[in-house]
Amino acid sequence: MGQKSFLHSKSSLLRRRPLTVGTLVAGFPLHSQWKAASHSSVDVVEVRLDGFSASYRPVEKAARFALDLLKRTKKETGKPVLLTLRAPDERETKKSIAKPISDQTRLKILSPLLPLVQLVDVEIRHQKFAQEMTRLAHRSHVDVIHSLHDFSPGFRLNFLQKWSEVSRRLKGDVFKVAITPENNDQLEAFLTWGSRLSNPKRILIGMGAVGLISRLVGFSFRSLLTYGHLGTSAAPGQIAARKVGQVLPSLYGNHLK
Repeated sequence: MGQKSFLHSKSSLLRRRPLTVGTLVAGFPLHSQWKAASHSSVDVVEVRLDGFSASYRPVEKAARFALDLLKRTKKETGKPVLLTLRAPDERETKKSIAKPISDQTRLKILSPLLPLVQLVDVEIRHQKFAQEMTRLAHRSHVDVIHSLHDFSPGFRLNFLQKWSEVSRRLKGDVFKVAITPENNDQLEAFLTWGSRLSNPKRILIGMGAVGLISRLVGFSFRSLLTYGHLGTSAAPGQIAARKVGQVLPSLYGNHLK
């Protein structure tokens, strides 16, 4: 039999509750974030490389920095790693910390790191990048999250549907959508739509104050991962990963392992 991917190995658990992802970011002491990520309520550590200025150095130096950060994170937390190097147009802040980074450069930085991680997040709207990263990740038995972020108020379901179909065609393991609902009716419409997707696995996130509740109840709409911060928010409306992980048992039963 072939090697099982990380999500496949968690199939039994994912039938009972979502996995809690703690997001490691720049701008907050790493030792504090590693300590928070080590808590039993956190299942996965997301390393957000795009927030670190070192990721924008020449490729060789950026790759060396990323490798060291990943190794240290795995050593300090003992947790599976989700690797993310977000494109400028899908970051939650438009503030530039360095010159823009191209998809080709991101590919060069991320590719050698795949054997060290369990999941990788790539933006589906960057189709050529997503296609190549998906191919390389699957070769290393790494699960691929195809993500789509819309930070503007509201959303269009037909637009989201289009990209869900692209993700299926490119053989993504998970389709992740993060939108910014303006009211509870929009959030409910989004979650209901997401629960009916033909993609085998999905992540549904409502950002901002209105969407905050989706980080706790998303599993009821078949959302398999939920995200929290490890010391400072990495997205609008994000709350502490430890708190998220501690609340989930009361919602879905005490299945921490």
